[in-house]
Amino acid sequence: MKKIFKFITAIALVAPLADSATSEPSSSQTEHVSPFACNALALSPELRKRHFEELGPALLKVKKSIRELPDGYEFEFPGDNRTYQLLTEWAFQERLCCPFFDIDLRLDRENGPLWLRLTGRPGTKEFIKEEFDLANSLRSTMPQVSTQEFERLPLRVHTFLAGVPLHDVWYVDLPRWRAGVTLDEFLRTASNGKLDTCGCSKSSSLFTRSPLVRMLLDIRLFVGRLFGWDHEPAATAWKTFATRLTDTDHSRSLAAAGTRYGFFRVVYHFENEQLLELINRTAHAAALSALVETATGYRYYLGVYVRSVSRFTPFYMAVIDPFRKLIVYPSLLQSVRARWNQAFGPG
Repeated sequence: MKKIFKFITAIALVAPLADSATSEPSSSQTEHVSPFACNALALSPELRKRHFEELGPALLKVKKSIRELPDGYEFEFPGDNRTYQLLTEWAFQERLCCPFFDIDLRLDRENGPLWLRLTGRPGTKEFIKEEFDLANSLRSTMPQVSTQEFERLPLRVHTFLAGVPLHDVWYVDLPRWRAGVTLDEFLRTASNGKLDTCGCSKSSSLFTRSPLVRMLLDIRLFVGRLFGWDHEPAATAWKTFATRLTDTDHSRSLAAAGTRYGFFRVVYHFENEQLLELINRTAHAAALSALVETATGYRYYLGVYVRSVSRFTPFYMAVIDPFRKLIVYPSLLQSVRARWNQAFGPG
């Protein structure tokens, strides 16, 4: 719940499909109904930075309480002049990028508190609540890992992808239902080897997408088709990471390099470490999964490496990072924990 301001901005950056209204319709006009997605182009890069990195965090620090309403939520803030100015600035920017919200500000009598009310048509409350619950439950349990901590792990990827920038690393701690579980066993138990186009299982996926993540992924795929982002170049036009494999790597791998894995291709699949790659017009990326047994249980790591394919890559990553960090990765890691308990838990 504490990340609602960041969440709203994240959607605005990733889902450029809605038109924001610039004037109120007359009674003779048909009311425009925006989808639950925001216009990324409504805010300039400077305003997006102000909205996401300055206003949102400042308001979150002073938020006092939250009330549930029949069609949304109400947030209590101190009734001082500075908070009022921050909140009105935030609200004017928010109505541009997310026109599906009704936004109301109220100052209570007798020097009472300042209230921000977010409501909307049917579905708005559920849309907000899902992300509130996600942010609350995952904020502390699915943190990112420092580069230094990650590089201390005895993983092949550190030398294998030398020179390829590590974008970020996430982890989720898993309970020790029994000793000796490997990543390969976990993947096979969770997915039964059946994958759909996103790299997810058709039956019991390791990465199960929430409705919100599915919606945002559908938006991203639509935009990708529209601009031709997702076409994989011809093999002669790019150099796969698999060319770095040694004979030892090939012998250790439990899957052949180049094997399709949804949108990805396998680079290597070791007993406790798997590297997948994807290349298109946005980036040449690699996703590292690793399972490490600890003194108290297991820790699953998800690392992302990104190599630029053009000047568009840094811009693209900056646009999708709020979406990845606030919504997608926490949701996917929560599903990893759920699949782990389903596969190896009691009963």
